[in-house]
Amino acid sequence: MQLFPQPRSLTLRTGSAPASTPTAVSKSHDKLPPEHYTLTIKPGSVEVCAQDEAGLAYGLDTLAQIRTQSGETLPCLEIADGPAFRERGYMLDISRCKVPTMDELMRLVDRLAALRYNQLQLYTEHTFAYAGHEAVWRESSPMTGEEIERLDAACAARHIELVPNQNSFGHLERWLRHPEYRHLAECPDGFTSPFGDFRKYGATLKPDAASLALLDDLYTQLLPHFRSRKFNVGCDETFDLGLGHSRARAEAVGIEEVYLEFLEQVGKLVAEHGRQMHFWADIVLKRPEFIRRLPAGAVPVIWGYEREHPFAEQCKQVADAGFRFLVAPGDSTWLSTHGRLETARANIASATREGLRHGAHGLLLTHWGDQGHIQPLPLTLPALVLTAQHAWEGEQTDPDRWTLTLSRRLLDDATGGFADALAALGEIESCTALRQHNRSVLFRALFGETDEVRTLAQQISPAETAQIAEKLTQAETHLGRAAPRCGDARWLMDEARQAVRLTRLSLERLTCARENRVGGDALRAGVQEALAAHERQWLRRNRPGGLAESKGYFSRVS
Repeated sequence: MQLFPQPRSLTLRTGSAPASTPTAVSKSHDKLPPEHYTLTIKPGSVEVCAQDEAGLAYGLDTLAQIRTQSGETLPCLEIADGPAFRERGYMLDISRCKVPTMDELMRLVDRLAALRYNQLQLYTEHTFAYAGHEAVWRESSPMTGEEIERLDAACAARHIELVPNQNSFGHLERWLRHPEYRHLAECPDGFTSPFGDFRKYGATLKPDAASLALLDDLYTQLLPHFRSRKFNVGCDETFDLGLGHSRARAEAVGIEEVYLEFLEQVGKLVAEHGRQMHFWADIVLKRPEFIRRLPAGAVPVIWGYEREHPFAEQCKQVADAGFRFLVAPGDSTWLSTHGRLETARANIASATREGLRHGAHGLLLTHWGDQGHIQPLPLTLPALVLTAQHAWEGEQTDPDRWTLTLSRRLLDDATGGFADALAALGEIESCTALRQHNRSVLFRALFGETDEVRTLAQQISPAETAQIAEKLTQAETHLGRAAPRCGDARWLMDEARQAVRLTRLSLERLTCARENRVGGDALRAGVQEALAAHERQWLRRNRPGGLAESKGYFSRVS
């Protein structure tokens, strides 16, 4: 019997029950933890027990899977099951540059529910329609309060908590670029990032009362639309902190101290709004002695997206300080045309292992849209399934089962071809010895500047290029036999072919660079075809805001 997820305890008994046997449902509040359930099938009875509605829903879902696979009689058995992590979340970036339509968000909620996620966050910088701040969001097709409430209700009906998310310190260049907000920037005249590039606009709020007043206004407008009492305020990657307004203070006490002082003020503000503050933990983890000074009740979210991220060390530091915390791996699709599935698999497995070992309360899969959110949507599906398996089953999960789970649970693809195509695409990153942090080398081969592509062409051998081409051929072969029957199957097929198309363009541009020639007619025609497909696919699932910015990346390919 193939069940998702695999129950923690399943004992088969002798005998069977008619498939028509009615199901008795009961709650036993004093016996089972939240979301846990028992399922018992005897010759004369079928019973599902749980202490809450979510547990009952999961038990009935398991029973439905058994009925589907059993025909006219049900096997007698006993199942006792429940999740490894209390919080099983997915965070979708809606600020770089895609804001999904409401139909697409509802489709996402259905998929999350089918995989037993119980939390959704929409990462927001500027894409909520804040009154009085129209200059910031006017071109972005933002979410409205009414839409949030509709989505919140849909989530609640599926036992998913919609958690508000508004970055509140760094990553606010889309605010601070506007003259009305320039005075709030730590570096209003721009700054040189840790990556060596000069950024024209400030990205971090200066830590003062005026910035807090802005945040208070945003929270007042945003939070009433959510029933959740949690609130992710972000506050990660404050790259320019200490380089401008707070330079003297940072030189005197250290940048991390300046950061913590403002985080404490944000925490007080969140508490005044009746919420519990969640925040990205990257800055405080640079000075672990600061962890014990975090605002009471704050929940650090430990994020890291590479195979070797030190989850073990960081989880121990936060756990030893007595804080509840979440671990947040990534799906490794951003800055990639084919996905970095092997990196995602190792990253998710490490976050799961160390999170459980040190008592993490939740597992939060992150999906980012850096540099135009160009990656085709199907690339997100393997990690979505893998994380669901890990979040419920813990370390005992079989990670290789993701193709079967995806095919049956989400795609209704009896051939398995679509999942096999995604697996072939995901293996492409291992075809080259060259690796780059947090991105695919082939993404840079397609969208990088000419000199960068020439350097890559010297580092990626013709033999490696041939291996990549073979993986693309395998993916196309698998797609040729795929037959998904889910509601958006035609879109998914089109988008998977776009992943192949973009990656082939990367190889073509590498070949041009290796042969010391500019792109010819084939490359130009391929880019135009890919751009047309990108726009078509974008507008099926997403609002028009942000599309022009995303399309601009294709203009760099030559």
